Amino acid sequence: RLLGGGGGAAALTRGLVGPEQGRLALLPTPSAAHCLALALLAMAPALVRLARRAPRAAPQELEPLLLESVVHANLCGFMFGYHVHEKAILHVTLPMALLAAHDPARHLAQFHFLSTVALFSVFPLLFEPREYPVKLLFALVQVGLMPTVLASLSD
Repeated sequence: RLLGGGGGAAALTRGLVGPEQGRLALLPTPSAAHCLALALLAMAPALVRLARRAPRAAPQELEPLLLESVVHANLCGFMFGYHVHEKAILHVTLPMALLAAHDPARHLAQFHFLSTVALFSVFPLLFEPREYPVKLLFALVQVGLMPTVLASLSD
């Protein structure tokens, strides 16, 4: 078990919210300040790039530059956030969809990968047995149909 202490059914239903939060058995427990520092450090390249290029960018170059920075910063916040919910991956996926629509040649494959990861990362939110068919349908559409749809968009 990765979480130290407590057990039983109550711990399974609460996830990392409750008395077990913050007590890791194998890894050191990060503080909110550590997570903030890591997130800002990871965001720095995109923020510096945006600060350097935005003032002299042509209007048609500014939108993708801003979207790329937003995607990068949101992904850093998701990866290094102190308390992040599964749905927070949508903060990355939605701007990435706009970026893929703007420049499919550069971003469509990245969007497909990210949207697949996002889909599977929100599956724990659908945990009841009656929701399994919905999960299966989403997975089949994402893995089976989405490449065909995205390929037609890139042509």
